[in-house]
Amino acid sequence: MEQAKESWWRRFADSFVKFSVKLGQEVHLMSLRDAFGTEMPIFITTGIATLLNSVVFPFIIKDPKILTYFQNFGSAVINGSLNVITVLLAPTVGYFLAKNKKFDNAIFCAIMSLSNLFVIMALKYSVTPDNATKPVSVTGVLPYTVLGANSMFAAIFVGLVSTELLIRFSKVKNFQIKMPASVPPAVMNGFKMMIPSILVTTIFGILAALTVGLLHTDFISLIATLIQQPFKRIGSNLFGYMFIYSCGDLLFFFGIHQSVLNGTLLGPLETMNITENMKAFAAHQPIPNIISGEFRMAYMQMGGTGMTLCLLMALFLFKKQIDYKPFDTVAKLSLGPGLFMINEPIIFGLPIVFNIPMLFPFILVPLVGGLIGYFATIIHFVEPLAIMTPWFTPPFVSGFLSSGGDWKVVVVQVIIFIVGTFLYYPFLKLAARTLKKQAELSPEPVDTAASDEAK
Repeated sequence: MEQAKESWWRRFADSFVKFSVKLGQEVHLMSLRDAFGTEMPIFITTGIATLLNSVVFPFIIKDPKILTYFQNFGSAVINGSLNVITVLLAPTVGYFLAKNKKFDNAIFCAIMSLSNLFVIMALKYSVTPDNATKPVSVTGVLPYTVLGANSMFAAIFVGLVSTELLIRFSKVKNFQIKMPASVPPAVMNGFKMMIPSILVTTIFGILAALTVGLLHTDFISLIATLIQQPFKRIGSNLFGYMFIYSCGDLLFFFGIHQSVLNGTLLGPLETMNITENMKAFAAHQPIPNIISGEFRMAYMQMGGTGMTLCLLMALFLFKKQIDYKPFDTVAKLSLGPGLFMINEPIIFGLPIVFNIPMLFPFILVPLVGGLIGYFATIIHFVEPLAIMTPWFTPPFVSGFLSSGGDWKVVVVQVIIFIVGTFLYYPFLKLAARTLKKQAELSPEPVDTAASDEAK
């Protein structure tokens, strides 16, 4: 009977790991993960500028005129980062897709992705001038509202589709223009890609023209309506988000880093949500998204995956009750890294990996933290987090900064931390008893040197 249970568990574990790793290695999802990871410093720079403009400068400077001068700094930085993120993202997605597909001209794929992004933009926009009440139609301009976070899905679509088409067309021999060997490589590559690039741009041009002529809108707005909004509704659903996140935690239990799954599926969504939040925060508008990367870091991942800082606190608080010296050693070694969100020492040192008694709290504690944080937000005790901070920001500091200085977020974090600590305690005690029992049942190592001496 025990063998049958173990066999079932092993089959499930193997199948889950294989599926998760395969999903994490899917080339298009992997390219999105790489692209968003590359853009991360820009998002954090935006967060710093937003924090200065909306919190620090108003707190220090009381004269409105002088405050405006100082806020020009933050506004300029935001314009060069968050407000043009679509323009930055499209070529990055195209570049990484080409690299991950081992295509030998990744930089041209990036250029084509950026070019085709502009191809599908509207030819005219409706804008409201300063001190005016009615919008006017203008041509020859691109407003920041189109280049910013609102069009990120369009950037992803263009980067993936443009690069995919370009790679496919470049492999058709009849589309390749061959040049003599004496021609410089850069010129040769340009002629090689000429016909494929013309074909790809033509396809996007036709899409743009048909969208305007038949649907009376632009292609970017169409993508936002048909793809971006439905995807955001699914991914921003609390229970859907927590299910995916828990699958990542389960993957970590089997020794595979959760970012293989969560970084691929949740990372882009979290980044899009926090960019929208930062934009709204900077404009002093209501924050639109509760779920974001900052929500996860503040309420579901204090100390790293599994909220293991709570586990460490339980080890220190209940040291006598748990009474297992190896745990004490691991806790001391893991505390420093854990404060900065690095928890591999505790995951592999305790261990949590393949330690059945630790599976339940490792998945449960982050879910409880997320539910508490979500409830505190929907009852307006705290507002949605709106400023991106570096991933290694220590707990409590992260909540204070990502909320723009709201101390109530830290209170919620403290409550979650206390609850998580007490949830971990009984399972740590059970894990200690299990490990002690295993040590008693395992045969003692044979001292071969003493044995030989006796002979």
